[in-house]
Amino acid sequence: MSTTQQLNDLLKNADKNETFLIGNGENRIPVRFKRGAANAAALIVNFHGAIDKKTRKVPAFIPWLPVPPASAHQISIADPIIEGHEDLSIAWYAGSEHFDLQAQLHEMLDEFSDLLGVSRTIFFGTSGGGFAALFNAWKAESDSSIAIVGNPQTNILNYYKGHVDRYQACCWPSSSDAEGISESICHDVAELFSKAFTKTVIYIQSTADTFHMSNHMTPFLQKTAGVKGDRLILDVGFWGGFRHAPEMRAYLPWIRAALTSKTTSKKDILIAKASLQHEVSGGEVGKTSPEKNSKNFEEKDLAFAKVISDWMLKTVDTGKVIS
Repeated sequence: MSTTQQLNDLLKNADKNETFLIGNGENRIPVRFKRGAANAAALIVNFHGAIDKKTRKVPAFIPWLPVPPASAHQISIADPIIEGHEDLSIAWYAGSEHFDLQAQLHEMLDEFSDLLGVSRTIFFGTSGGGFAALFNAWKAESDSSIAIVGNPQTNILNYYKGHVDRYQACCWPSSSDAEGISESICHDVAELFSKAFTKTVIYIQSTADTFHMSNHMTPFLQKTAGVKGDRLILDVGFWGGFRHAPEMRAYLPWIRAALTSKTTSKKDILIAKASLQHEVSGGEVGKTSPEKNSKNFEEKDLAFAKVISDWMLKTVDTGKVIS
């Protein structure tokens, strides 16, 4: 069955808890699809980060993002390379010697966006999933594509050496060392964006994660200096968590802003986010809310944080697998 036929089958028959395998032979990509409303004009593509196989089953998917069905469809991608190698917890959706996953995945996502007829695609991920989101957003055919990433890796070789060496040994055994994989895959998304920065990137970085600030965010900014134009939104802050995975409340407002903005430009997304913030606080953009509304916002923010915390702790089973 061709990829087009498989994707059409996914559109017709998918249930949000079923896993479909897209591809042929051993090179198949596990996906789940959550259909939005009939008038949904956007697609959110979800990528996971490192997977602890002691606590999570594979194929692994992040929970569906809490956005209104009217605003977007969602497709969640599981990294098939992790599933195929017991010792791996992270593989950046970068593939192996026998599986050109980077090419197969971005081609599949372009075709799926076309079949859906969406006008905007948002690539979302944190950590290793952030690397995949940046890569696939850059490769996407449509300039109305947005990458929203949290504490991402931007250069595979700059990640912790033990993880990189395991990935090389499992997936690229013909290479004498980890440096050798750079000849076969894109290992540095900063290099891509330094060539052309035509897709909007919302880059969220926790100040508590100094490793990723130093080894991934800083090189990304250095390499793209002078070419970012009006396409990079950088949000560096602390949202209360000390773990590597950033708090969901750090980037859910950006996802909502990216879905509701007039265009995918930096200016329109910033205006949309400000409008959403003032809507929550009871004010208007450009006006200071009264003190009572400020207090209400704090209470709502705490309640929102509780909802997000519960969401992040959900256990997602693998569901039914359909090939």
